[in-house]
Amino acid sequence: MIEVTDSAKEEFLQIIKENATTDSQAMRIILTEDNELDLILDEVEEEDYLEKNADGTTVLFIDPEIYEALDGFKIDCTKETGITINKES
Repeated sequence: MIEVTDSAKEEFLQIIKENATTDSQAMRIILTEDNELDLILDEVEEEDYLEKNADGTTVLFIDPEIYEALDGFKIDCTKETGITINKES
């Protein structure tokens, strides 16, 4: 399971509100060609894992393969570090 903190969800929602070109877009975790994780705005795909905020708005899409690879990770956001994806200890 991936833990997405409320502060990360709030940050995702802010990014979506400021940058989305359609109402169906949300943030997506991707693996770049350099094997690094990145976040982009994207549309939902059929098998995606959906992360919603408290009011039920979808804020994050995660591909099943990436979701499995990130099992045990925490996605957080602070003013000091921005958005982070770290293995929980």
